[in-house]
Amino acid sequence: MVWNELASADPERALRFYGELFGWTFEPFELPGGRYWVARHGDRMVGGIGGLDTGPAGTTASSWICWVGVDDVDASVVTAVAAGGQIIEAACDVPEVGRVATIRDPAGAIIGLLQGL
Repeated sequence: MVWNELASADPERALRFYGELFGWTFEPFELPGGRYWVARHGDRMVGGIGGLDTGPAGTTASSWICWVGVDDVDASVVTAVAAGGQIIEAACDVPEVGRVATIRDPAGAIIGLLQGL
């Protein structure tokens, strides 16, 4: 697991809740599609929180997504589809982060793939 991310129907409330629960602090991170905050525990980045518009395509309820580190996002997407998975968000580059894609496994669970810089 390399990153955990919350797509929230109420990001401001989520920031308060997780800040109080875990002692996290947050800093804004610019995304073209919506507002997003990087969560920190001390000096360590531990995840992110954004609105539903920053979550996987079709996200309609607040939910956490796990991002797993892979050596090659594009090859992993091909393997996932061959094994019965579905592409939710095609592979793309995220500046200062790396290459990402979101897939759904054959049972319906969503997971993010991250090839870091």
